[in-house]
Amino acid sequence: MKTSTMALMLTKARLQSRKGSTLLDVFALIAYAVSATLILTTLGGVWMFWQRAENHIEHEIATLMGTERDMISDFAFIHVTFAFLALALLAIPLLSVGAGAARLGANGRAQRLASLRLLGVSGRQVMMMSVLETSLLASLGFLMGLFGYIVTMPLWSNITFQMIPIRQGEMMLTWWQLILAYLLFVAITVISTLTAHIQVSISPLGVARRHTPQALRAWRLAVLVLAIGLVTYTTSDYSPFASGHKEMLTMVASFVIFFASFSLVGPWFIQLVTRLLVRGRSASTLLATRRVVGDPRGAWRGISAVALMSLVATIVTTTVEVGIEVETTDEITQQVVQLTDILLKDISVGVLIAFGFALILSAVSTLIHQTADVFDRQEEAESLAYIGTPLRTLHVARIKQVLGPLVLSLVISLIVGYLPPWLSGISVGDTAENSGLLLTMYGLGIGLTLLSVAATIPVQHRVLAERGRRND
Repeated sequence: MKTSTMALMLTKARLQSRKGSTLLDVFALIAYAVSATLILTTLGGVWMFWQRAENHIEHEIATLMGTERDMISDFAFIHVTFAFLALALLAIPLLSVGAGAARLGANGRAQRLASLRLLGVSGRQVMMMSVLETSLLASLGFLMGLFGYIVTMPLWSNITFQMIPIRQGEMMLTWWQLILAYLLFVAITVISTLTAHIQVSISPLGVARRHTPQALRAWRLAVLVLAIGLVTYTTSDYSPFASGHKEMLTMVASFVIFFASFSLVGPWFIQLVTRLLVRGRSASTLLATRRVVGDPRGAWRGISAVALMSLVATIVTTTVEVGIEVETTDEITQQVVQLTDILLKDISVGVLIAFGFALILSAVSTLIHQTADVFDRQEEAESLAYIGTPLRTLHVARIKQVLGPLVLSLVISLIVGYLPPWLSGISVGDTAENSGLLLTMYGLGIGLTLLSVAATIPVQHRVLAERGRRND
């Protein structure tokens, strides 16, 4: 039998199965669909701003403002720049969810693939089957995401950018862009599947053994420090209306590096602080901290979307607004003042949309990672249940396992977000409205993450209810 035929049959059987492990494939499929919908919607937004700039929408904006086009010649390009920046910021959590879904599916197949290995299937065939199964699920999830992208497109007509509502079809990608997005989506899932199999060694005797990840090193902090210095340098004298295309692209690139470095150092911060609590007095705290210390990268993946977008929100409510005000106070023309108000409004709307996407991504990411963790720690949970550990302790430990790294990441996001304006010598000052917006965003992130963790409680009950002797 061909490897592809066997992979198709096994995928169909797993989706039709009613066993608990099928939930892993169901949640992975949901994650693929959500990730694909948001990726296509984000790309559609970038394409809309690009088309508006290409079609010289400044003529229409100038007419609405009652001014000359020369006054706003680069206004559309400014929005294109910020659109690419938003895409870059969302790229990490978007791809993280897709990669997490691939790892979820690969980890869920480990024992079954080990059984096939014992029956004589070669290691190459096992790897190929896993890649094919993941590609099939990712393709199905992408089709579901494409449907969601098309269905939700009319809803965006209620949003206004550049004083003009989003028109029908403006966010619709071309056929070749959809194909490229699909190929990128599948490529990310395949790479993530291969990475997951590196972490799970399947021997010819049918034994699936997980490799213990190495501890993270402090060199990650040096990368973040350099990135903060780069952002401070590129934004210290930046003004949207006075800078050229080169300065704008440099600013975007510096922010991309900055957020990538923050994502790199996040797991190290979690590992560092959690180690101080590893000798907690309560059983739930001890269990939670040891799990986080054992896999800080996994803890970060579940909350990275909210942490990154909280950092974005902090920077926008400090650097962007104050920076634009400082750069435009010397301008006396009414057009510049009006353009500044429009740009600030558009940035605020864009940040709210991006944060909404981040909340959805974080909820899905937390759900799939915690569901996978329930199955990965099935033997541990069964052992604790056999010796009399209350089920409530396992639930509290899981909440602490997620809530602790999340709160820590939000605090770090707040501190790091205020560093660039402070180092640039900008007096941030207080804005009660901005502070309230930040607290609201942080509260929504924590609340939605807790709901995602609570959704895994029935899964934990189901896993423990199915326990029995291994030779049954």
